Amino acid sequence: MFARFIATPAFCVWVLLSVAANTTPSREPATVHPDLQGNWVNRFATPLERPQELDNRPLLTDAEVAELNRQAKRNFNDGRVMVVPSGRLLTSLLNDPSQFASGANYDPSFFTEFEFENRTSLIIDPADGHLPAYTSAGQQRRDAKPVTPAAVQDLPPDTRCITFGMPRVAGVAGTPSAGIYAYYQIVQTPDYVVFFMEAVHEARIIPLDGRPHLPSSLRTWDGDSRGHWDGDTLVVDTTGFRPETNFLGARGDLHLTERFRVAGPNELHYEIRVEDSTTWTRPWTAMVRLQRTSEPLYEFACHEGNERIIQDMLATPSKDK
Repeated sequence: MFARFIATPAFCVWVLLSVAANTTPSREPATVHPDLQGNWVNRFATPLERPQELDNRPLLTDAEVAELNRQAKRNFNDGRVMVVPSGRLLTSLLNDPSQFASGANYDPSFFTEFEFENRTSLIIDPADGHLPAYTSAGQQRRDAKPVTPAAVQDLPPDTRCITFGMPRVAGVAGTPSAGIYAYYQIVQTPDYVVFFMEAVHEARIIPLDGRPHLPSSLRTWDGDSRGHWDGDTLVVDTTGFRPETNFLGARGDLHLTERFRVAGPNELHYEIRVEDSTTWTRPWTAMVRLQRTSEPLYEFACHEGNERIIQDMLATPSKDK
């Protein structure tokens, strides 16, 4: 069971940022850019892909959204959480409140109270709200059945509490662990931006000084990110993912272009362009709405002692033995 304890990540972020800031200082003249700093949350239960029942409806009516949110709030207050894909929830909640269930072995306070919006998919390109067609190799990877790992090192990185991966759009809502993807803290300087993610307490330190990407021989769990400003938009280019990456079937060839733009005093639009010609026949784009929050981030104590994780590890031999 995952546990969350009150903690403030500011000190950890400060240490990471201090180390990074002493590496390669930027020589570009100081420029005033939008301030992205603060804590942000995604509470929207918008599915990644548009449900087939809503293929001709990119937007819900305000009355439909109000009723969905009424049902969601009632169920959440009753200690029930969303336990089905958010696309199916979106099309059935009005008539079937049983789409919510108790948190099982999770305390309901673990979950983020979510809400619905008018949009029926996070995907904004293609316009139909669906993932583009898979290549034959990509489809095989996505449909591949899990195999018993030959060693602990072969367990998925999320099982080993290493990372929940990037980008975090596929599981934003729609699974019992939806809340763990929701909270972020942004720390910004002229030379760096840090995205501190509550889930698995990861900090992405992104330089803004124009340095090149790491050599292709050096690959990291969450890729190698480089940022720059395009007017009032922060653009982050990420390549160099490890081959163990598995984002909807994409592996080490995954290429992300993330765009962060202030959309109001309390809203940040997080747009993700996903490219991998070995997985999809064309690039695609999703957009997540982040809301400013005064709530603190908590310690997400993911560790190898979690019951499910230790069961997997005890049943799996180690390459070191």
